[in-house]
This record gives sequence, C-alpha cells and structure tokens, in this order.
Amino acid sequence: MKQVFSYIIALLVSTAGVFAQSGEVRQYSFQDSVRLVLESTKANDAIVVGAAFNTAWSSLGPDHQNIIRSQARLMKKKGYKVRPHFVNYYGAIAAAVTIENADLSKLSNYLATTDKVLAKDNTTQANLFFQQSRDFFENHALHFEKAFQLQVVDDNYQFDYLEPVFISDTVQTEYYDQPVDTSSYNAPFWQQPIVQPDVYGPVIKFDKLTLNFTTPYDSVLLQNTSGLFALREKLFIGEGGRFDWSAAGLPSDSVYYELSKYNFKTNQPYLKAEQGKLRYIGKVSTFVPGIFEFRSINHKTPETSIYPRFKSYESNINLKGIGDEKLKYTGGLGLQGNRVNSNSVDGSLATIEVRGETDKKFKAIAESFGFQDSVIVSPRARVTIYQQNDSIVHPAMEVWYDHKNQKLVLNKEKSQLRKAPFSSSYFDIEFTADQIRWDLKSDSLSAWIQGSGNISPMVLESNDFYDPEGYRELRGKGFSFHPLALVVNHANEIGSNDYYVYDLVLEGRR
Repeated sequence: MKQVFSYIIALLVSTAGVFAQSGEVRQYSFQDSVRLVLESTKANDAIVVGAAFNTAWSSLGPDHQNIIRSQARLMKKKGYKVRPHFVNYYGAIAAAVTIENADLSKLSNYLATTDKVLAKDNTTQANLFFQQSRDFFENHALHFEKAFQLQVVDDNYQFDYLEPVFISDTVQTEYYDQPVDTSSYNAPFWQQPIVQPDVYGPVIKFDKLTLNFTTPYDSVLLQNTSGLFALREKLFIGEGGRFDWSAAGLPSDSVYYELSKYNFKTNQPYLKAEQGKLRYIGKVSTFVPGIFEFRSINHKTPETSIYPRFKSYESNINLKGIGDEKLKYTGGLGLQGNRVNSNSVDGSLATIEVRGETDKKFKAIAESFGFQDSVIVSPRARVTIYQQNDSIVHPAMEVWYDHKNQKLVLNKEKSQLRKAPFSSSYFDIEFTADQIRWDLKSDSLSAWIQGSGNISPMVLESNDFYDPEGYRELRGKGFSFHPLALVVNHANEIGSNDYYVYDLVLEGRR
C-alpha cells in the first residue's frame, strides 16, 4: 500500500494517475488523484478539501485547469508537503469556486497572484498566503475565529502581488527650479501628511468595502471604506469610511466619525485612526478633528460600553446643550462610549465659568470634565468661588454642578492636595472642609467636615491665628530647628524679607 501511495503522489500533478490493485491497471483523473491523496492522510480537513476540490474541478475551464496542474507540478518540485501546503492550496481553490462563487476574472487574478507567490516566496510565506486566501474565500472575512470575525460586505476586490520599485543608478533625472510647498512644515502635528506602512507580497485590493467587527459583545461597522489587505502581515491599510456610535446606544446618523488614512492588524478587534472628524448633531455645529479609537471588550449593554472613543485635537470647542448663556465652557471634546467629556489630544486644561445676573459665581479649571445630562462633574479641579472682588479658592476638589438647578457641590478628592485648605481673600483666612454645598440662588454656602467636632474639627487660620498641629508638622523630621521659624526670625533680625540663601545657611550654623 505504501508503494501505491507513493505512486499517487508522484502522479499528483499529471492529468491522470495509475493505481494497481488485484492485477488491474486503473486510470484516474487529476481531480480524483488529488482526492485520493488527501483522503489517504486520514485527516478530516484534508478529506473535506479533497471532496470539495473534486466537485469544483468540473466548474473550472480548461485554461484554469492547466494553470492548476502547472502550479501543483511546481509545488511538488519545490518540496511542498501534502499537509499543510497542498491542503490549503486546493482548499482555497475549492472555496473560491464552490463558496465564494468567484467569477472567471477573479479566479484568473487569484491564480496569477499564486504564480508570483510560488516564484518569489518561500514555502512558509506561500502557505500563509494559501491559508489566508482559503479563509477569505470560505468566510468572506479578513479574520474568522469564534471570538472575533472581521467580515467583508458590499465589496469589490482583486488579488495582486506588490513588489518594491527600484530606480537604477544609471537613470538620468531632470530637476527643475520649482517652488517647494512648505505649508505643511509649519502646520500642527495632526495636520502633517499620514505616512502609511509599505507592504509587499500578496494583497487583496478593495475598491470599496464595509468591515463588520463581530465579537461576543459587539457587531459594529466601518462603512464605505477602501484599501488593501496585506495577507502576510495580516494588516489592513485603508482610507475613508464612517464609524458610528450605535455600539454605545447613540443614533448612527447623529454621532459618527469620518476616517482619513488608517491601518490596523486584522487579527484583533481594535481600530485607531487619526486626522478624521467627528460629527455629533446636537453637541457641536461642525465637524471636529480628532483621534478615534475602538476596542471590543466585555460590556453588558450598549449604554455601559466605554468604546468607541474620541478626543479632539484642540481645546477650543463650542459645546451645545450644557447650560444657558450664563455658563461658559472652554475646552476639548471627548467621547467615551456615550459619555461626553472635555478631553483633548493637546492636554490643555478645560474651564467652566458660571455667571449670575450681574456677577460671576464660580470658575472651575480641570484636566477633565464629564457632562451627564444636566450635571457637570470633574474628579479634580481648581475652584474659585467669587465674592464680588474677592474669592474663595481651593487647588483641587471634586466638582459636581447641576446647571439646571444651579447647585454646586465640592468634595475632597484623593490626591496629596486633599489636605490643602480653602483660602478666603475677603476674610483673609484659610479653612479646611471636606465638602461645600452651594445653591447659587442663595447668598450663603455650607461647609462640612466629616466626623464629630472632637474627632475632626474645622480648622480656621489667619495671620494672627494658626493651627499648632500644622505648625508642628512643618518642622519635619531630623531637624534640630524649625525651618519656618529660622526663615522668619532671620527676616525680623535684618528687617527685610529679601536676603540670600547663603545668609540663611550661616544663620543656621550659629
């Protein structure tokens, strides 16, 4: 039987094979010889491919059949193995005919690309091409696994083989005195031309397509784009298209991002794009340039999703629907799922300023604000509460402001500045508070300290009255003197607040 198997392998690339059994000589067609060899491997995948190829063979024209025989002969000569090389090679052809229903031009295009792969690539690269092509023809997808499928719809494609272009040193190049466009040199980084990666080898070029990212948590579309799929690198290089926020529960025709040039690995549900523009009807009146990001991760409902995400490049966005004319916002525009925030790529601080009928009420400056219906929040903001020409200031508080009901709540946050006091210029005092509540329609506010007065009293300090415990803590550890006392005493001795540090060092040595 081993002799028979070897004989079939040897005749795999011819139009007929000879099989000896019980003294008979039986002639087999090319497709039957392929089927017999694949069946003899006893592998289920190979057996299925053998049967499918046998079925597809009759749908191939004489020209395509001859090309396949020639390619199989070359593969055998180069030492390609039945598994995985021939299995994936015949599997791709069978799927192209029986599943993809590829027309004659697409099939010719694919076989021409295969010719170049066999001529220029090694066996590992060639097998990757066969396997990726087979997956594409079987599933019409750039990636297909249980956990993630990247399916292609509404498309038009062709296979191609890209090769680097070399310019000979002997070629004479003529140069002309022409003005050089330097406008992009002085443009912001996000307006610089996008340079896409160079790819070579077999690719699938798409004049148009829509990509469907499908995972156990999402099914989202990148619509009406174009580009090429590099089969070796599993990389899609694209341009244009639209990605909406329906995955986060927002209307697809009201919130979407229009892409410029982009690229991403096709074996993971992740996409990032730059230099595109966001449209958010009801929040901004124009398209906003910025960065887009999508990643499919576990979430229970669209409303709890934290993707897609967006950050504006600049912090000069005029947001709508966050109050009336008495509330002024200056900052960026960000989206995290369906939640709007002030994040921007340049990292500039955002500002919320609220006015009353005749005067300013308060101002908050933060790295990030969140906008939730009628509420504005920030985990950490510098807050100024105005008292005509005076103010109450704190460097870092959590902010909660209901602009509909004009109620402000400030809570102690968790950084090192949580121990910092409020400073009141009107009373010329500093005081500690864990929370401040203020109804802006009222002329007074409430300051709160957690715990009882004996355990956690409110501390007020001024130029004449200070907290002894705070003074003690300023001494630090390891000093035989109090640094603050040394500074103040030396200033009193010389009658001036201006002196050199060296003078202070000499004073400390006495």
